[in-house]
Amino acid sequence: MAAVEVKVLKKKPPPEDLKQRLAAELGALLPADAFAFALPDEGSPFVPRRARDEGLSMRKSGLPDIVIIHRGRALGLELPRAGHTLSDAQRSIFPRLTAAGMRIEVARSFAEALRALSEMGLTLSSRESLTRQVAELFRDARKGRS
Repeated sequence: MAAVEVKVLKKKPPPEDLKQRLAAELGALLPADAFAFALPDEGSPFVPRRARDEGLSMRKSGLPDIVIIHRGRALGLELPRAGHTLSDAQRSIFPRLTAAGMRIEVARSFAEALRALSEMGLTLSSRESLTRQVAELFRDARKGRS
């Protein structure tokens, strides 16, 4: 009988969902006087069936993925998936939101999101955020992104 060589291939981990990860971490990162929430994606299973059936949307197309309210300021963070750009609705609505006083930033990685939050004037939990930022910068550099 001939010997058979079996090669075990490691499964690649599923791509990380930046929005879910950031939404989960914001509670520990943001100052106590900030409030944040993530809006559901269009077609999300979290939108009640009746709302979908009746054509109602829990999310108006074109809004940022994460909204943060801090000391009377509205801040938006858009987290496009890899290879995606802003939609027509976002290109239409973002300037209107900005004119109304909301600051909106776009981030494509966790490290970029942390930098954007800091640039928006949020004081992030220093020890945790610094550790995460350093880890993310190294991870991004290994992937060829900086």
